[in-house]
Amino acid sequence: IGRFHAVSRWLRPALLVALLAPAFLSCSFFEKNRLQSVIAAGELVVLTRTSPTTYYETPEGPAGFEYDLVKSFADSLGVKPRSVVVPKFSDILPRLIEGEGDMAAAGITVTESRARLVRFSPPYQEIRQQVIYRSENLRPANVNELTGRQIEVQSGTSYVERLNELRQEYPELKWTEVERETEDLLVTVWEGLLELTIADSNIVAISRQYFPDLQVAFTLPKPESLAWAFPAGADQSLHEAAVKFLEKSRASGELAQL
Repeated sequence: IGRFHAVSRWLRPALLVALLAPAFLSCSFFEKNRLQSVIAAGELVVLTRTSPTTYYETPEGPAGFEYDLVKSFADSLGVKPRSVVVPKFSDILPRLIEGEGDMAAAGITVTESRARLVRFSPPYQEIRQQVIYRSENLRPANVNELTGRQIEVQSGTSYVERLNELRQEYPELKWTEVERETEDLLVTVWEGLLELTIADSNIVAISRQYFPDLQVAFTLPKPESLAWAFPAGADQSLHEAAVKFLEKSRASGELAQL
């Protein structure tokens, strides 16, 4: 009887472990990572914005450089992209951090402050910020000649960060931040209702095809990179898949073709 009780005391915890083991395995070992969850759901949720360089609707369906690149990535995963258009550019990264999307693809410039909040993919394009004016107006030749001029830029963008950097050297530099898309501000400059704005070179290149009176006054120093953004958590499975995709896309020439 003594031996029975001794064995029984040993078996009880062993039996408890055996009963609980499947629960532990189902919660940890078999838990899907982000990439597996995307594949299981059959869709890749992408936060984006409407613009000629990112995403826009056509009679034939969605289009835009960002959309085409994201669709190619989604195809490589065997899923469909679902674009969620965020009205305000400054809300894209906060909404990504809140878990409203698997990634963000919206012509996002990589900056130090943003890199502390999200994880960026390798850059897919290099751009430069350009000061834009209408051809019949007075052209500013350098940053010093921006002082005293009417300047508006889209709030929550890297343009604001760059202007704040420049103001360290040019304290009299002033501008207005507005809740309008950069493309809209370029049209306002073309209409003669705004003196100057700042835009990425890829946006300028497309806009000038429709508004040739828009001119580049000068280009600000330091090139910048555009990249996709992913949540900064420990699970980087989807980010790693994007890294491999972009490397393959660049090597095959697909990225340059797009």
